[in-house]
Amino acid sequence: LETDFETALKKDYEQFCQSRSIECRYDQYVAEGKALIKPLPDSQKGQIARYVANRIVTETPEFIPKLITKLLELIPKPTIA
Repeated sequence: LETDFETALKKDYEQFCQSRSIECRYDQYVAEGKALIKPLPDSQKGQIARYVANRIVTETPEFIPKLITKLLELIPKPTIA
């Protein structure tokens, strides 16, 4: 996994789009988020990342980032007593 959420999400989404021969709109979503949020220099990175993640999930709900898959593997499954 990558060291930060944005890098990991972008890489996973690019691979997902390439594997399905669909246009990767990650950079477009970042630009939309910045235009909407109008962040100060070097700020509100998390808000933009959330905007991008929400756009990706809305447009391609079948996309599951590797980070989420890895977290699901690490979370203990409940046992039924």
